[in-house]
Amino acid sequence: MFFTKFKELCSKMNTTPTAVVKELGYSTNKVTAWKHGSIPNLEVAAKIAQYFNVSTDYLLTGEEKAHTNTFNNHAVNGTIVQGNNANNGTLTVNGGQHTLSAETLELIRVFDSLDVKGRHKLLDVAFKLEEEKNN
Repeated sequence: MFFTKFKELCSKMNTTPTAVVKELGYSTNKVTAWKHGSIPNLEVAAKIAQYFNVSTDYLLTGEEKAHTNTFNNHAVNGTIVQGNNANNGTLTVNGGQHTLSAETLELIRVFDSLDVKGRHKLLDVAFKLEEEKNN
């Protein structure tokens, strides 16, 4: 199951399992072992899942487990974000409540739907727009 899903994810990104393994810094010998039914250890599976922006559950079993996206005191550049997807777009940022607009929620939805390369492209566009605004 793992290697089939891994190949499928690679195909969607127009890459190969060997290229992904190299990019992540692992030996390409792993690909041969996985083709023959071996599965990666948890650390490697987590890195591959992160690369493709999927859960390890999905990568290893092909199925997503039901869960709630929750932010618990995540700090990004000193900003603490708390919230979850059941609170109608309200986040607590550095102690203050913020309700996200429909446009912001849509942008987050689009961002979440993209693969890693797409996310990087979207962020590049966002940073360029921000830079233009500040100039």
